[in-house]
Amino acid sequence: DEGDALGRFEAFISSSGGTMPTGTVNSMCMALARSKRRMLRAATFGLFGGGDDSEPAPSSSPAAAAGRTEQRVSFVPESEQANFRHNLGWTMLPGYSSLGGGFCLPHFMAQINLHTVHRTAALEGHSGIEYRERAGPLPTASSLYGLLPTTLGLGIFAVWTTVIAMPYATNFLRAVRDNFNPPLQKKVRDTAFAGFAPTGKTLLQGCGVATAGRRQVRVELESEYDAGLGFTMLCACTVAAEMAKRAHASEEPRHGGGFQTAVCALGSSSLANALRNAGMRVDVALS
Repeated sequence: DEGDALGRFEAFISSSGGTMPTGTVNSMCMALARSKRRMLRAATFGLFGGGDDSEPAPSSSPAAAAGRTEQRVSFVPESEQANFRHNLGWTMLPGYSSLGGGFCLPHFMAQINLHTVHRTAALEGHSGIEYRERAGPLPTASSLYGLLPTTLGLGIFAVWTTVIAMPYATNFLRAVRDNFNPPLQKKVRDTAFAGFAPTGKTLLQGCGVATAGRRQVRVELESEYDAGLGFTMLCACTVAAEMAKRAHASEEPRHGGGFQTAVCALGSSSLANALRNAGMRVDVALS
């Protein structure tokens, strides 16, 4: 809202408390099983690994069955697709952050979140932005500027990739989901329904620089709820309430109808104020 286009932004996201989202575990298991089947088919020239995992043909879709023409529209505008792919590739690599001042790892949800970031950037006047999404808080001297957690994370990743390549790895993940996750889920739900008491912590620390390179921005968003159930539901309900108030006041949508991101639907300042009113700490500092 200050008039300068954002040229580069890096988000460092950390969280504690809560539990593993069941939907995320299910999606991970299905993706792992599909990838392993494909590799097995390739290694055995199609002898093992089951049938083809490709998506159903368009003719089998409900729209085609009803005789309607099916039109697919990308959530990320076409004009931002190349930049989206570029940023996604670099985001998923560990490395050194010049804005954060240390070494860092990619955030595990970056592949999903970047779609929202780039749609927002395209519609809000920040097309071509360089965006990186990092795991953990900003690097500090006590962590050797991120070198210790990055090295540890790479070691865990190496062990993890070895484990998931073994037979029955997805069965192990499902066993963890079914045996260890339910008590944790119950604890979070009980806490949330007890007057929506705090369930953990979610912290986003962001560093950005304008396209011209002269102005910088620091952002911090902190919530006393876990990143799974608590923080997600608080954000969803806050945005829904604001949209309902605007609909009641007969306000026109900012970017027309259809599915939008929270920033595109409400505007950055309005969204920040709504989150503050919902109890989150949102600090923005320009220099």
